[in-house]
Formats: sequence, structure tokens, C-alpha cells
Amino acid sequence: MKQAEAAVETARINLGYTRITAPISGRIGKSSVTVGALATAYQGAAFATIQQLDPIYVDATQSSASLLQLKRSMAAGRIDGDGPERRRVKLLLEDGTPYPEEGC
Repeated sequence: MKQAEAAVETARINLGYTRITAPISGRIGKSSVTVGALATAYQGAAFATIQQLDPIYVDATQSSASLLQLKRSMAAGRIDGDGPERRRVKLLLEDGTPYPEEGC
């Protein structure tokens, strides 16, 4: 009887190793591994890629001329660099459409 109980507990533990969870939430892409494929711990190939949606980080490049113009505008007082809206950012998409959410 004890041997059967131990076998059930071992099976329950092993079943727990079959569940794969992600450390982040978001939108998952197409799987890069087929169903039934052998998976090993610390394997090099990812099962899929998850795109994190909240928060989203945008990396935008800015020309040095544009940066200098911004600094001059701030120095001249035309732009308030310390005001309550100083960290609010609006994103324009490539086609000129404004993104509906503001960033900071």
C-alpha cells in the first residue's frame, strides 16, 4: 500500500514539472516547438516569444539638431522643463496618427 501511495505522489510531483509558466504576461507569438517535442531544462531554444504589453517601452532616436533645439527652447523659457506636464509624452506613429495613450 505504501509503495502505491509513493508512486502516486511521485507521479504528482512529476506532473508538476510539466507545467510551463511565463514570468510576464502579454501577447504570445507563434510557438517555435511542436506539440509532443522533448523539452529539457535550460534548453537554448525558446518555446515562444511573449511581447509584454504593460508597460510598453519605446526607444526613439532623436537627431542632435533636434535635441539642441529642445535645449534652447527650455533655456529661453518657451518650454517648461520643471512643470507638471514635463514627463508626459505623446507618441506619433509612423503614419502621423497619434497613439491614444500618453506615456511618462
